[in-house]
Amino acid sequence: MNPDLERLIRLQRAETDLRRAEAELAETPGHRAELDAALAAERARLEAARQELAGGQKARRQHEADLQDLEAKRSRLKGQLMEVKTNKEYTAMLHEIEAVERRDPHLRGQARG
Repeated sequence: MNPDLERLIRLQRAETDLRRAEAELAETPGHRAELDAALAAERARLEAARQELAGGQKARRQHEADLQDLEAKRSRLKGQLMEVKTNKEYTAMLHEIEAVERRDPHLRGQARG
């Protein structure tokens, strides 16, 4: 093959490669913008999940504190039960203890969830 023809073919291939590279380079900003938008959306989703987690943790701490309060109240009432002097006081104290115990399983279930 003619050496000039071979050089022309190599030159044509090089120009084709150059055009392809320039076209890819021109697409890069658009592709980067898409990736940046997707990244921003994922970051927003992550932040929302973090806030939801923080809210859940706060609610759980509150439920656990409520449960501790009820358990302390129940213990206090049971301690006072032996100090009552009349049947009426004893019955009233038992009703208070039952009311606390009815609330306790509900709060205990929420604190575990």
